[in-house]
Amino acid sequence: MHHQTLTEERWRVLPVSQRLLAVGAELKRLQHWLGRGDAAAARACVERALELLDLTVSASDPGLRRRELCRAREIVRGVLTAADPRHEARLLTRTLIGDL
Repeated sequence: MHHQTLTEERWRVLPVSQRLLAVGAELKRLQHWLGRGDAAAARACVERALELLDLTVSASDPGLRRRELCRAREIVRGVLTAADPRHEARLLTRTLIGDL
């Protein structure tokens, strides 16, 4: 676990937008490390993004948002095995947080 001090209770009090920005920050880091060719650092970014998405899913009310978050998790999981991981990471980041 990368975010050892982060609990579901602490995560739940944050607005959803802030939670998604935290996931997006990991995806931006992923793009950086993919560009540098550092597979281990890229993998760590994916693991942290998945951990934050898991917390977001568990802290969310049931319904459509939860399904969308689970789908986003599936996409993040597969980004490193895509034909062009850097492009996939860029598209995913843009979808999640825009061009920040």
